Amino acid sequence: KLLIKKVKNLVKKLRTPTGKRVLKEVTTGNQNSVCTLKLPPETRWNSYYIMLDSLQKNKDGVILAQSDTALGLSAREQMSPYNWELVGKALAILKPAYIATKEAEGDNTSVSDVIPLVTKLIYEINNVEHTGIGTFKATWLNEIKRYFDGKYNIESRIEFSFATLLDPRYKTAAFRTRNNASVAKELLIQEVQQLLNQQDARQRVDSSSEATENQASSTTAWLVDPADTEDEDDNEQVMARNIRKQLNEYVKEKRLRLNEDPLSFWAVNKDRFNLLSPLVRKYLSAPPASTSVERLFSAAGNILGTKRLRLKPENLECNLFLKYNLRALTLGSTRTSLPDVPDGYTAPNSCVEGQELPEVSLSTEHHDADSNVEIIISSDEEDNESTEDLVE
Repeated sequence: KLLIKKVKNLVKKLRTPTGKRVLKEVTTGNQNSVCTLKLPPETRWNSYYIMLDSLQKNKDGVILAQSDTALGLSAREQMSPYNWELVGKALAILKPAYIATKEAEGDNTSVSDVIPLVTKLIYEINNVEHTGIGTFKATWLNEIKRYFDGKYNIESRIEFSFATLLDPRYKTAAFRTRNNASVAKELLIQEVQQLLNQQDARQRVDSSSEATENQASSTTAWLVDPADTEDEDDNEQVMARNIRKQLNEYVKEKRLRLNEDPLSFWAVNKDRFNLLSPLVRKYLSAPPASTSVERLFSAAGNILGTKRLRLKPENLECNLFLKYNLRALTLGSTRTSLPDVPDGYTAPNSCVEGQELPEVSLSTEHHDADSNVEIIISSDEEDNESTEDLVE
């Protein structure tokens, strides 16, 4: 706490006009001191890491600037060699949390990544050298475990455990204990069994008038041996045995690499693991955080600027769709350019054979009677025209 307080006070001083001037003077010609010093906003998880990291990147300049009399810092307010050593160790402990948070905020992250990220976070923090900051490390680990194991107990909640099991990149390997993985598997078997029973009950209701003829075609009929149909309890056991067999086959298969798409795996193997695949859409699709949606709102605000206030809602939606989905063209590859245009491709506004596009006129009158191109004029171009005259 004392170190954070000292760093925060120093950063505040160096962010003042005087501090910026002094820091600029002492770092002239130093290419290593170009990072802007950051103050920690209280609403962000990684704010203190970002502050310490910015200070560490400007270490050479800060050492020279803090002793300048213009800042008026006493010897106790300045960073000592021991303080710099503690900053480096604190960054080593906080960095795994920073990386995990950034990964959880990704657009392609799902709720199945939560348990693996927490497992990796605890493992990496445990491996950090803690000489001089043992108390901080222990407190940080206890808070993480209290939050994820005590308050939320993520490995026991089905929305997290089922998603991790059904993700072919992780399966049971991401759980911290074998017992948690075994419990999650048993709960998943019960969930599949309940789902099949519900489907079978709906089929029986729909085919009540032809119950005898349609009994063999029910959802669970093929799971049950005809010799066991006399005893309903035996039927449930046979069903559970078949579900467990398929789940074990899925778990024993080689896991996908971390950079592979789990949904592509299920698109190919949905028939082979037909008992498990109905749960994939339910549990493997939810994002772990709302940050991607918040970024979408920010992008909408940037698109709908003061010069585009008359942009139609459907055009705004198309702009957002293109902004976030054009990246899918290069997803999973090192290619950065757009794909080549195929032979024979005709652009929507290109000239059709035997028909010419209207000439472009520089006058205020737009000659587009023969074209279907939508023209949107911003509000600062034609303020005196009505909305109906602006959009054709």
